Amino acid sequence: MSLKLYVSLIFISTLLTTGVLPYLYSRRDVKGAKSLLFLTSAIDVWLVCQLLYLISSSDAMRLLFHELKFIGVELAPAAILIISLEISELIHKIKKRILGMVFIIPVLTWLIILTNGTHHLFRKAFIFENNQGFRLIFTINGPWYQINMFYLLTLVGITMFILPRICC
Repeated sequence: MSLKLYVSLIFISTLLTTGVLPYLYSRRDVKGAKSLLFLTSAIDVWLVCQLLYLISSSDAMRLLFHELKFIGVELAPAAILIISLEISELIHKIKKRILGMVFIIPVLTWLIILTNGTHHLFRKAFIFENNQGFRLIFTINGPWYQINMFYLLTLVGITMFILPRICC
């Protein structure tokens, strides 16, 4: 896929998710709407940062948006898990304190990203390259990146385990 097509699709997706946020907010009293609003907000942050990363004119801004997108990346799997727990009504069987533990790794990851320059646990290096008229960042990831990805994929796996039990 060409990068121009990719940027166009990210732009359209950003418009759609941003456009649906006011509607979801107006319906926040409906069961599951707050979690869907939370998920859509996470995806919107992810998309907006990805779009700004792609169209930024300086490497410093590209790097900023490249890393800020992890706010959305971190929250989306947790939000999907919470939605599946709500739909399955398993959420009532889980204490709020335990449910809050789902966010420990994302918050810790944000702190690690913010301080990465001192320890390089999340990213070891950034490589800037030109590709199809765009300046892109390639990363060499550190050990925390691997731990974080395992955690996020585990959340998605748990969600995939719960969802089939809802509809079947």
